[in-house]
Amino acid sequence: DLQAATPEAVAATATLEPAAQTAGWYRGELHSHSTHSDGREDVAAVVASALHHGLDFISLTDHFTTAGWTELERLAPPELCVMRGLEITGHRGHANLHGLQSWVNPFVDDPQSWNINNAAQAVHAQGGLFCVNHPFALDLGWRYHEFDWGLCDLIEVYHHLEGEGNSRQLALWDELLRAGQRITGVAGTDSHDPFRGRHRLGQVVTVVHANALEPSAIIEGLRRGAAYVSLGTELH
Repeated sequence: DLQAATPEAVAATATLEPAAQTAGWYRGELHSHSTHSDGREDVAAVVASALHHGLDFISLTDHFTTAGWTELERLAPPELCVMRGLEITGHRGHANLHGLQSWVNPFVDDPQSWNINNAAQAVHAQGGLFCVNHPFALDLGWRYHEFDWGLCDLIEVYHHLEGEGNSRQLALWDELLRAGQRITGVAGTDSHDPFRGRHRLGQVVTVVHANALEPSAIIEGLRRGAAYVSLGTELH
């Protein structure tokens, strides 16, 4: 019973396989939280759940903080690729920062000193990717009207908690693509509890074609747009 699984039980029964060093399609989660922000479980539980549900990679995107990075990299076995992430949780929208090397200032609501475009440029300076999250999530939707969409690399076109909002997210993505923007559509569980309910990991994934199962290769696959979103169907 996956709904009743405990982190300890999952960690004890997870099947471990050698890390992949070849090109292929890798499935993972780009939006997850731990107790370092408002998640229900600690980093060890996030790792255990990712392994149990057969994910190849996971990005930890706690709000504002990079505090979980060290734990994530220490606890994850080689067959789970882990990426350093962070979620901007601003007054007018949320965004995930993927593939970071160091903390990026997420406090973007003072346009005179540090704004959303500054944050996106700082992510790119580190070789990372900027992702607009759940753009039609009511009060949490995207309202940074000054945002330069040319700085956007990814957009959540399917968010597991959004329901009908997902159709509007797809429409926005289509509009941006027709305007000439090169933005990759991705999914997000927005997991705050990796074992239970709608927040459980593995229910929706982003599948990326990468040259190897390692962070820079996953980031490069996303940058190239070699990705699709799936609730279970696989592409071979």
